[in-house]
Amino acid sequence: MEQDIRLLNEELLKADGIIDNGRYYVSWSLGPTDFFEYASMFLHGLKLTGETKGEVPPLAEDDQLDEQDVKLLVTIKEYLAKAKNDMSSKETGQEDPEITPEELNGIIVDHLSRFPEEIYQDAYQGK
Repeated sequence: MEQDIRLLNEELLKADGIIDNGRYYVSWSLGPTDFFEYASMFLHGLKLTGETKGEVPPLAEDDQLDEQDVKLLVTIKEYLAKAKNDMSSKETGQEDPEITPEELNGIIVDHLSRFPEEIYQDAYQGK
């Protein structure tokens, strides 16, 4: 389980780097997002102290996923699935190679511009 979480963390941070590099190499019109970095932070445990208060222990502390861990992972998966769906061509169902930076930016804004408080609320408070 520990190795799986480590690999997930690596993939999230790799995606974060790809988005950052995309802004530099493809178009500055791509909006910044820290979604992948925030998702990674949840894997290691997080304490929210602002308007939304809550604490998320590190994932699978006892080498098993509990209900709270599953809720978090499902929430993150749903964000990513919606983004992937919007990046897909309606005709082929595959990623659309003709997607414009502006369209990609809209997808980032719609699905991947979440702060830790929003991820927490969606996962644990059903908002």
